[in-house]
Amino acid sequence: MANRHIEKIEIDSNQLLASMKDAGYSIRGMAREIGNVSERTIRMYLDESRMPEWLLKKINRILLFRRKSGKDASKKLWMRIGVSVPVSDDELYLWMKRSKGDHEEIYWDDGYMDVDLDEKEAEEFLKRAVWDGDSYIPANVFEDYDDWFRKEEQRRAKK
Repeated sequence: MANRHIEKIEIDSNQLLASMKDAGYSIRGMAREIGNVSERTIRMYLDESRMPEWLLKKINRILLFRRKSGKDASKKLWMRIGVSVPVSDDELYLWMKRSKGDHEEIYWDDGYMDVDLDEKEAEEFLKRAVWDGDSYIPANVFEDYDDWFRKEEQRRAKK
């Protein structure tokens, strides 16, 4: 079976490596931070001086957070944000049509399906967003860090 083609963009590998080093990341550390890519894969893309755009975006987000906060970004919290996005009639129609998708015959009477947005769509929507609702981190998000929290609580109690 042939591997599928992966679209890649040109990168300055030396600059990216220098940025990672300045932020305190090795290639292995960055792979661990990202979570769904191996050190070997990152190294291969750096050697090619070409990388999938999604991977470069993830690396840049991690580096930007480190630069802005000066803190380790190894833990991530998922949150809901309370926003409304003004849309035209045409946009509303297209989103509702997308919600029905290929399941129109099943869901037409029963309601609508969630619509997943890719990064670009979400970014465009957030540019127009009006912050008007509750924003929160769901409690179940913390469950992934429960063991870490217990150890951290004990560590801080000893100080």
